[in-house]
Order: sequence, then C-alpha cells, then structure tokens
Amino acid sequence: MTEFRAQMQPVLAVERPLMKTLVAEYLATTADLDRKERLNQDRRKQFFLPHFQHLTGITRAWIVSQCVMEVSRQVYDQLEAATPDADKISCDDGWLPLVDRFLIVGHKQPGFVLKSAGEKWGGLELRYRCDPVGLEACRAAEKEAFVASIETCEKCGAPGRLRGKTQWRKTLCDVHADNRYDD
Repeated sequence: MTEFRAQMQPVLAVERPLMKTLVAEYLATTADLDRKERLNQDRRKQFFLPHFQHLTGITRAWIVSQCVMEVSRQVYDQLEAATPDADKISCDDGWLPLVDRFLIVGHKQPGFVLKSAGEKWGGLELRYRCDPVGLEACRAAEKEAFVASIETCEKCGAPGRLRGKTQWRKTLCDVHADNRYDD
C-alpha cells in the first residue's frame, strides 16, 4: 500500500487545493439551507475543512466526484495540448493547406487547442476549443475552411465539387471521381 501512496502523491498535490476550494464552494452554496446558529457558514468551515470524515457519505461522494472530474479535466487538457496537431488531422492531402490556414489563425487566439480535423459529409469538419475572446476569429476561419473544402478536391487540392447521391459524400475533382465506383 505504501508504493501506491507514493505513486499517488502527484495526484494528491493537485487534489488538496481543489478539495478545499470545492468544499468552500459547497458550504457557501448550502449555507442558506440550515438556519440554525450551530450550522452557520463560518462554524461549518471550521468543522468540515479539517475533518472530511465527519461528512455524510453522499456529501463526501459528491466532493470526491467533483474533485475527480476537475483533476481529470486538467490532466486531459494537458495531454491534449501536448499532442501534436498532425496527429489530430485525418483528412487527405488536398485539404491540408486549408487546415494549415485555419491553424495559423487558431494558434493566434488565446486558449486554442485543435481537437480534430477530418471529413464529414463531404466537407471539412474542424473541432477545437478556444477562449471566448478568440472564438469569433476561430469561427470565421472555420467557416472559410469549410466553404473552401466543398470546392476543393480532398485527394489532390484541385478544384472539385461535392459528389454522391446516397449517404456517401466526397468532394473530389473529375480525375479522382472517375476512380470511384459508388458515385
């Protein structure tokens, strides 16, 4: 068990301040529910913060779940930001210049992280996260990339058009469309 605790030290270092914040927010939110003097907010903080074992099982479970979600989100965000953008792109070579132009605009915005770029229903689909300050610029660049994608062959980048009569859709030039048997 001591080896497990040693491995958990980085998680606990992140968890402790978050736990205090979550408990403080919980107590502030529920302070109006109990009107008895013995349960006022200051006394509750003095009682609950140092002694989590006195919390009811439901309250303790809620605090732990909130903390786990916050820690998981932070770890996931760090991993996502560390993943190179090239690993998140799943479209053919013809659309790579469109994605590159979008990324140039996106990386200038605060908090920008590309989640994925790929083809959906014959057009370029871009998934990303951005701070509200830069969201308008990202959306404009996304729209520009999408409009260009439905006029550009996904395979080679030559002028193309959206093809397909069933649920299969692809934007291709005449050369690459001739190679398809299901159009």
